[in-house]
Formats: sequence, structure tokens, C-alpha cells
Amino acid sequence: MNSLYVLAAGGTGGHLFPAMSLAKVLKSRGHTVVLFTDERAIQWVDSSCVDKVIVSRFRPSHSTRLLGKFHKRALAIGLLRCGVRSIFSFMWKRPNAVIGFGGYPSAPTILAAQLLNIPSVVHECNAILGRANAILMKRARAVTTGFPTVSTRYTTKTGHRAVKPMAIAHQQFTGNPVSPKILRLTNIPYSLPSDGVFNIFIMGGSQGASLFSRVVPEAIKQLAAKVKVRVIMQTRDEDISTSKYVYEQARIEAVLAPFFTNIDEILQWAHIVISRSGALSLAEIATAGVPSVLVPLANSLDGDQLYNAMQYEENGAAIVVQEHMFTTAKLVSVLDELCHSGDALIGISQAVRKMYVTDAAERLAMAIASVERKKLTRNKKTNA
Repeated sequence: MNSLYVLAAGGTGGHLFPAMSLAKVLKSRGHTVVLFTDERAIQWVDSSCVDKVIVSRFRPSHSTRLLGKFHKRALAIGLLRCGVRSIFSFMWKRPNAVIGFGGYPSAPTILAAQLLNIPSVVHECNAILGRANAILMKRARAVTTGFPTVSTRYTTKTGHRAVKPMAIAHQQFTGNPVSPKILRLTNIPYSLPSDGVFNIFIMGGSQGASLFSRVVPEAIKQLAAKVKVRVIMQTRDEDISTSKYVYEQARIEAVLAPFFTNIDEILQWAHIVISRSGALSLAEIATAGVPSVLVPLANSLDGDQLYNAMQYEENGAAIVVQEHMFTTAKLVSVLDELCHSGDALIGISQAVRKMYVTDAAERLAMAIASVERKKLTRNKKTNA
């Protein structure tokens, strides 16, 4: 039976790519898929996976830059417009279910579905529940999670914010889907360098910002006095020349760019990854089975990157260095110890592979199907 599904996701990779993985599964089953997103996603959407893309031209960051003190009012108006647009769209053609992956377009789209009594599924990709999802999950038919244990923040009697594991009757652990190109790395074994040269991949991007550019090149320069290394570094355009100069002075083979389209090939090449701890980055690292040094973004909303990294560290699947500890000396020490301990690298690789669910997209599709079966059962009881 052909069904219509609406996926709502922000235009960043952490929100969009899991949505696209689910879209691919739904399309393979003959269903119609509509994607609600923002303009950042246009260049990354795989048209073979979706039948229609509805793009929001408004983002909260736009209102912050353009309207300053009127940001909150502009944000409310933008959310309202997105929600009203979703309501009219759903009234015109009612979807079987709406699935939200987080990001600006997700909340008003899910809320619109709930107001019209359309089954909704909320996917929480991080290890701590996001603020919007904490509200939306109350009326969602299912809450799927990227981590086995998801925590939520609450206010104590003394007014302090605390964290506790989340317990929801309809919570389902699915894992976070990755792209098919990354998924192919699942069956490729991790191996130590055969030529004695360690390949180090720095996944920084905009989240790495200037911190990685300040610390990493100098640390690897000092490491190179003890260990042979090669580097591929993701960094901002404005930091490339400075970082490149450090590597050239140390005669280190290095490739630098703000973005790489062949992340799967680089992860297969890498012996060690230095990265932030966004949910998608961790899923990709786990799929490839690469040992990593994680540096959680200190000012990430709700502290999600720290809680993501903590679950990996607790399972021996990564080494975590928090921002206030992330210095050149600290990074040299960590990398030097890893490069001189093959057993440690193999152990981390084995542990991190256990963190990824290879059929995450299929599990998400099953969760949606389960919601639909429950809907049909309720309708039959109502009509009986």
C-alpha cells in the first residue's frame, strides 16, 4: 500500500542525513516521501529519495543578525508561519505520519501534525533530550532515539538544573542512520599502519572553528618529532593558510579544506580521528570503527555534545577531552600514547563499533509502521 510520509529536518548534516536515510528506505518500499527543511539542505537533498521538498526560507539565525533585539518576536512569527504552512499542506493532502528529526523546520511541522491528529514520531538523535522534543514527545505516537540511554533535564526544588535518564513507554532505540556510503565501512576491518605512518583525520568544520586550528596543527607538529604522521584536516577557509604553514614547517603531509565530500574514504584511511561529538559524526566514526579523540562543543545547546561523548567514553569507545582541557600539551600526550599502543587502538576500535546500529534506518521504518498499525487498530475499535 502506497502511503504518504512527511519528514521534517533542519538543513544541517546531523538532522538532514538521517532523514534522507529513512527516506531511502521508505521510497524503496513504494511510499511517497515529502521533506520539510530549510534552504541549507537544497544542495544536499538526494532527489531520488524524495518526491517533493518544501523549503522554509526563514531561520532563527537570520532574525538574530537582521533584527537584533526583535529576535524573539521574529522567531515566533517565523515558527507560526511555518506551522500554518504545514497545517494547510496537511489539510490539502493528509500524510500517514510525520517524522521530525530536529532543527528549525521540525518543531512547527510536528506540532501541526499533532493539532490535526496525524500520527507523529519524534527522533532524538542526541544522548540528552532537546528542548523542543521534550514538548513534542508528549503527544507523539513514538519517540525514537539515537542512543540507548537518553537523559532529560529537570529543575530541582532548589532551582538547579539536573539530569536524569528518560523513561517513556513508547521510546524505541533505533540508532542514528548514516548514508549508504558510510554504511559500507561496517564490514571493513580497522588495521594499524603497515608503513609506520599514522593517518590522522580532524573533523572540525564550523563546529571545530578556531579552537582546532589553534591547537591541532601545533600538537601534531610536536607529535611528528616522535611519530610519523599524515593529516587530513577539515577547517574554516580563513584558518587554512595558518594551519598549512605549521604543517609545511614541520614537513608533514597535510590536506586541508573546509568540506570533504568523500568522508567515507577518509574514515577508511584514518587511524585516529579528532572530532567534535555531534550525533552524526559519532555515528559515522562508530560505523567506520575508528578510534577517536572527542572534544565536545562547550556551548552546544543543552550540552548535547558532552552527553554524547560521555556515553562513548563510558563504553571505552573514545577518549574525551573537554574544551577547557584541550591544549597543545594535552593533545600531544593523548596522541603519543595512542600511537605507541596498538592494543589500545584496536580495543577502542572494537568498542566503538559496538556503539553503532547497522540497521538504524530499517528500525526507524519499523517504528513508523508500528505507529500506523496502532492507528488502524484504534480505528477498527472505534468503528466496531
